[in-house]
Amino acid sequence: MVPDREHGSSGTSGVSGVSRVPVYHAQVNAHNAAHAAAADAPIPFAAVIVMAGSGARFGGSVPKVFRLLAGEPMWAHSVRAFGALPGLTALVLVTSLERTDEVRAACSHPLAVVVAGGARRQDSVRNGLAALTAASDVVAVHDAARPLIRPETILRAVRSAAEHGSGLVAVPVSDTIKDVADGVVVGTPDRGRLWGAQTPQCFRTELLVRAHAAAEREGTHATDDAALIERAGHAVHIVHGDRWNVKVTEAGDLAVAEAVLERRRAGASPEAETQASEGREDLA
Repeated sequence: MVPDREHGSSGTSGVSGVSRVPVYHAQVNAHNAAHAAAADAPIPFAAVIVMAGSGARFGGSVPKVFRLLAGEPMWAHSVRAFGALPGLTALVLVTSLERTDEVRAACSHPLAVVVAGGARRQDSVRNGLAALTAASDVVAVHDAARPLIRPETILRAVRSAAEHGSGLVAVPVSDTIKDVADGVVVGTPDRGRLWGAQTPQCFRTELLVRAHAAAEREGTHATDDAALIERAGHAVHIVHGDRWNVKVTEAGDLAVAEAVLERRRAGASPEAETQASEGREDLA
């Protein structure tokens, strides 16, 4: 029997010709709205900000993260970026033993816990993880020597960790990289596959704690947390960062950071910074 085109066509109910389509669309819309709300909901996360290094390459008697940047210690800029984010459940600042009282006195964030670091960055991160008191599925590890991190970048990395287990902020390498031994080039890696790792590096907390425990047990050392996760056999997912998330390493880097902050105070957008970092505009 051929269905009645007016009342019996597919997508309608057989009762009084009332269509089910509006009900279906309402269900889909409700599902989409719930999914969007979940995607926008803050993800609980802890932050470990590392600032225990001596900054030997920077020079001087004062560790670089304690140098003034735009009128306040460099480390304070990272605390501000993380401290105002929705979802933050714990904030651990890892500094040298002799500076713990100074940082406690200077940092007024209600979640801040200050602990002493170790001989290596890896030891300092492990100490920071051990100091976490609030349960959180995700932890973000950040170097205080990167004072220009943007809050939106942090949140993208946190979301990646919540969804995939990891979120490594990084940028594609623009220079041609050479593998050198004893002053002689022995290879040229494919630049198209090379990325420069930055921080924050975000992971599911249990993964990072286990990776650090394994490294301590096996006596292995890595210069960043992502390498420990890799060695543990887990995939590390990239979150595209920006080139102005620089690590202040030498005295000249401080001038660049000052210029970026000055531009931000003048209202520069993230898009304008991205254009400048790609060489289309002179930022500094």
